[in-house]
Amino acid sequence: MVLEFKFKNINIKNKKIFLVFLLTFCSIFIGKFLWGKINIPFPENISIKGEYFYKKHHQLNDIIRFIIFITIPIFISTFFFWRLKIFNFKNIFLIIKKNKIEEKSHYTKKFLFFLSALIFIDLICIKLYFGETDVFHEGQYLTGAFNTLYDKNFFSNTASYVGFFFEILSGHLTNDIFGNLNISGLRLFLQILNQLTMLCMVILIWNIAKYQKINNKRKEFFFIILSLIVIYLFKNSNFSSRDLPSILFLIFLINYVYSKKYIYLVLISSACVLSFLYSVDRAAFINFTLIFFLIFLIIQKKYKDIILLLITYFFFWFIIYLIFGQTEFSLFLNDTLKVYKQSGLIQGIPYPEPFSADKISARGTKSLIIVLISGLAITFLILSKNRVNNSLKVFFFFFFLISLTSFNIALSRSDSSHIKSGESFSLFFLITFVIFSILYKKNVLNKFRLIEFFDRKKYLKTITVILIFFLISKTNINNILNIDRFKKYISLDDLEFVNNKYKSLVIKLDNLVKDSNCIQIFTHDAILPYLLRKKTCTRHYMTITIGDLSDQVNYINELDKKKALYILTDGDHFLNYYYPVNEYFNLIYEYINNKYEKKQQLGSWILNKIK
Repeated sequence: MVLEFKFKNINIKNKKIFLVFLLTFCSIFIGKFLWGKINIPFPENISIKGEYFYKKHHQLNDIIRFIIFITIPIFISTFFFWRLKIFNFKNIFLIIKKNKIEEKSHYTKKFLFFLSALIFIDLICIKLYFGETDVFHEGQYLTGAFNTLYDKNFFSNTASYVGFFFEILSGHLTNDIFGNLNISGLRLFLQILNQLTMLCMVILIWNIAKYQKINNKRKEFFFIILSLIVIYLFKNSNFSSRDLPSILFLIFLINYVYSKKYIYLVLISSACVLSFLYSVDRAAFINFTLIFFLIFLIIQKKYKDIILLLITYFFFWFIIYLIFGQTEFSLFLNDTLKVYKQSGLIQGIPYPEPFSADKISARGTKSLIIVLISGLAITFLILSKNRVNNSLKVFFFFFFLISLTSFNIALSRSDSSHIKSGESFSLFFLITFVIFSILYKKNVLNKFRLIEFFDRKKYLKTITVILIFFLISKTNINNILNIDRFKKYISLDDLEFVNNKYKSLVIKLDNLVKDSNCIQIFTHDAILPYLLRKKTCTRHYMTITIGDLSDQVNYINELDKKKALYILTDGDHFLNYYYPVNEYFNLIYEYINNKYEKKQQLGSWILNKIK
């Protein structure tokens, strides 16, 4: 997708273009200067105690800073390239009007099947994880599922924070597939899901390659190179299985943009609705993009398409309502809205100022630059005169919107891992753009003759792909014959995955609370109810997700209603990114001190019994 500019004014000097790029680069530091100046006062009525509360950091600060940091360079470059007659805003209307059904592509599926086979082999040979359990995150999935395993009132028993699929259904599927709900089974299920998500990303890349107006040799080169890069990003944890809805949305979207078939509108609406059940934050990203897609259809006067999209969208919501019933559906909606309203306040971490002394500023600055360059790339693609077909431009615009909205993962919780995850789609977009630019520039590849060389030496191409794949994935091919290891793995006892200190705690608690059918955990140890094989006495099995004062009141009311015998408090403060729970929820902590008495000290934990 190279941008081959055809200047109307032959006297435009290359140095003017260089000066525009230089000015664009310098404008980045305007955003840097303004970053610390943007500081919305923190609301005094906020009762949710988190990082934002203690630092008096308004949750909109980082979003506004991000928008300004990205917008200023894009606006400056757009303005000056328009003045130089390189950009033409009429191109936008031409793209919309001339976005017609493209000719069918006959691109072969042989390398898609080949890479799919390699991904399947990688799954069979995958390294099983025997490390110590993550009592917070794995506890989130296991306890949430156990609360509902024998009772189909899902949301009445478990408050959903990430999404119904991960917190409830994944545990149920683990139990159904492997015959038991346990730590090793859940880990294996999530590894399988991650491989499936990686396969879907390869399918997306194949679809992007399929529709391009370049010869099949170049398509194949693009597909192989980009697929290997994406597989590396998966293995490097840039992407995860939670990105599946966004990937499916893009697969359905590109097929609709090129074929205009109604079936893809149905699939788009299904992906948008079901994403709320899968992962709440990803649902926000693709449904936000859906709004712009509807505006695009309105401008195109595709009224039948709009009606079909809206009817199927609400139809899928109606099906979910029928499946869950009124009470469960209402709780699901309340939990979802609560996540959008409160998650930033509960778990938010301020984004590091770019080019600063902050310990993760380098990571944060790199991610901002990746998003910025992606924004400049989509602007050049749409506004400049080039050989890229209009359907691709439309798809890449929505691709960019997905990558832009996904960066909220980084903005809402700005530790190193979330910044890395938030930049993933922008990085994928940028790499795709660069490779296409090279492919559309014939003389670049002709100089190295890579495509011609591998086309003549087909066996060498296949061997090279296999070697690079296994090098990236670090696959132990010896495991391919050791299928029994899976059976042994999923039969391991859960206590094999906890340290001796935690094992001792579980054994002692199991004996102390055997006269109760539930236990409440007022610590960050979300996995404990599952390990004790007891349901939690309230919906809130993850204390950190309780929220504001009204949620604390509901929590107390549930404790009163269930007459919870035991509550575990204090414990090791092992999560360095969360404060001890008693600092978050003073109202509940005061209630426990008044209504419960200390029964036994268990290391750093205290088991409390109702008075």
